[in-house]
This record gives sequence, structure tokens and C-alpha cells, in this order.
Amino acid sequence: RLDRTDVRVTWRDACLSARLPNVDACLIAGPVVERVETARVLVRVGTPVFLAWPPANDLRSLNKLAREADESGVAAWASLPLRFHSDLADLPPAPRLVTLECRGVRAPTSVASLSTMADLVLQLGRGYAPKRLLSTFVRTPTREPRAAAFSVRFDSGMLVHATAMAGGPPSIRLNAVSALTTHTYDLLASGAIARAEDAELAAFLSAAAERRPMRPGLTAARDALRLAAHVSKRAR
Repeated sequence: RLDRTDVRVTWRDACLSARLPNVDACLIAGPVVERVETARVLVRVGTPVFLAWPPANDLRSLNKLAREADESGVAAWASLPLRFHSDLADLPPAPRLVTLECRGVRAPTSVASLSTMADLVLQLGRGYAPKRLLSTFVRTPTREPRAAAFSVRFDSGMLVHATAMAGGPPSIRLNAVSALTTHTYDLLASGAIARAEDAELAAFLSAAAERRPMRPGLTAARDALRLAAHVSKRAR
């Protein structure tokens, strides 16, 4: 007896397989619970996949996809255009303190919001391992949490403090303190996100055309989801 999940997967496999010969790459932006399984079907037959964020709700399924993509050498990427933001390349080489403030966030404590912030925080860490984590959710008596905040200290000694708040116009401001100088960046400045999205898509299409994995591939997504899970767990 096939349950409803088995029927859905079988139907999807058949439909995808019928269309794959004419497909160079696939953008997957359906329900989060189905993104990884759909991507695995595509990766098995060598089709590069570009997943909307977040790519999955749990690490186990994402790990399976990452392993299969690496073993087959297929480009697999979870969309995080802030990784391609030009301002991040202009940060001072060794800031001691970085503050990241996101306003106008629809659901500050959701997987999507926390993992997006977590990925940016890890990128600011520049390859150093997180050493200590502190996190909190700000609640009101009758509503869902209106803000989330967490701080990460890296092995390099750098401290990154990130805050996401509901309400107000959308904005992402970054302050980097180095020596006696503070550098301020508006990551949502006019056209900046569009350029980052274009750069991200170009990098993915280049990897897909050359039939090579995209680095860091799904490793970045996996690390961001893991940190977001720790933030959520510690704040409860």
C-alpha cells in the first residue's frame, strides 16, 4: 500500500524525468518541505539546482542533498544573494566588533529570518569558527516575538552582534569597528540587492554550464541552518 507521500514522490519523479532532457538547470521555489526531495530527484540525473531560501526545514534532509550533489559533481546552491554583496568585500580586514541590524522583518524568529542572519554572521567571521553564542527573543504579552538578537564571538576574537526587528521600513545596516574607526554600510542601498542577485545567478549558471560544483555550495546553507537552530534553542 502506498501512502500519499509515496504517491506524490512517484508522480513527481515521473513528471521531472519526462522533462529533464531539455533542462539545463532548475530553480526550485515550491513549498519548503518539498524543496530538498525535488532537488534530489534532479541531482540524481545530473541537473544543477538552485533552491530558494530556506532550502529545507531540517539539517538531515539538507545533508543528504549536499552529499549527493558533491558525489555527483552537480552544482547545487541555496539562494543567499547577500553573500555576493559588494559592500562585504570592502569591510576592514580585521574588525573587532560588527553590528548587524535588520528592520522591517516580517517574522524575526522564523527559520528563514534567523538562518539568513546566521549566514551573514558566519560570512563576516571569514572562516573562523564560532566560539561563543548568546541569543534572545523579545516578546510582547499577546503577540509572537517582535525581535530576535544574538551575538557570536569567533576564534579570531571578533564579536558580531545581529538583531532582527519587526515593524518599520525594511533596512539592513552594518557597522564594523576597526581600531578607532567605524565603517557603516547600508546593504539595501538602491540597486545593491539587485546587483548581488545578478552576481549570484551568474555564478550559479557558470558552475552549471561548466558542470562543476558551486562552492561553498550547500555547506554554507547547512552551517547557517545549524547556527539558526542553536539560536532558536538557546532563546527559548
